[in-house]
Amino acid sequence: MELIDEIDERKTITNVKKWLNFSFPKLVMSAGLDAASLKSPSITDMPTDPTHGNANEAKVIRMIDNQQKVSEVMRALRGYKHTSKVILYGIYVDNISNWQLADKLGYSHTRFNELKSQALLEFAYIMQAYNYKLIVKKG
Repeated sequence: MELIDEIDERKTITNVKKWLNFSFPKLVMSAGLDAASLKSPSITDMPTDPTHGNANEAKVIRMIDNQQKVSEVMRALRGYKHTSKVILYGIYVDNISNWQLADKLGYSHTRFNELKSQALLEFAYIMQAYNYKLIVKKG
């Protein structure tokens, strides 16, 4: 794992935001899931449709693989710290705006943005365990 001084925090935060806003929703859709299923206690890895031949079997296998990836992301979104979990889950799963979540949690908008940045960096580090390359190194 990289040392703190070896990463470009600003670029890493931007990279994670882009990934969560654009790549993650595509991953959820390719897994055959919707936003409501992310809020349930568990995401099943069992296909809901019967397979009909090799082409459909490959699609089901790909869908199950993507469901596993979504589960990994959800574990990372739950974060290491409780505050990070609440912030990331609130923004990227419950689709609560930054200002609404800051008000709900009782943080000033400046403090909320600091905590959100910490949570996004934490997410990037956790995602390394699942072979996602979200951290941007300096230089």
